[in-house]
Parts: sequence; structure tokens; C-alpha cells
Amino acid sequence: MTEKTILDIPARKVNNQQDSILLDDGSGVAAVSDVQKAPGAGDWIKLGQYCMALGDLQDNSVIPSVRAVKLMNLQSDVDVETLWITEVLDLWSYLDL
Repeated sequence: MTEKTILDIPARKVNNQQDSILLDDGSGVAAVSDVQKAPGAGDWIKLGQYCMALGDLQDNSVIPSVRAVKLMNLQSDVDVETLWITEVLDLWSYLDL
């Protein structure tokens, strides 16, 4: 789970919409797949967009790969940093960690 900026939107499409994105939080890049299946996906997904991606780690290689479970547009939300820990705790309870 991470808050990141959309760095790239590769060419893979599902129903004429992007199904994967590359995210960068300044410390590294992650590839997120199954974007269109995840709750929160939508037309807001654009290069440079600030967003949150929750997902299952699929591969922990040089560029980690994550299957999206939830996406959220954070561009205009001023309380993002304050609520971030709540999102982390919610995911932990969902995953029973």
C-alpha cells in the first residue's frame, strides 16, 4: 500500500482503458496491475496524478509488482496525510495481519 504519483501508464488496455500503471513515491517505482478491476478506478487516472494504491504484492523484484485491490484519487484531498494511517490499519484488518 502506498501513496504515489503516477509516473507512467503502459499501453496494456482492457475495454479501451488502461489496466496497469507505474507509480513513483520518490523512493522507488512500483507497477500496479488490474487497475480497472479495483474499486476507485476511473477517468481520473492520468500522468502526474497523486493517488493511493492498495494491493497484493505479486513480485518483489527491482520494480515491485502489485495487483490493485483499491485505488483512490488524492489530488485534491487536503487531509490525505492525516488519514493515511487509517487506510493502513484498515488494510491490515482486512488482511488479518
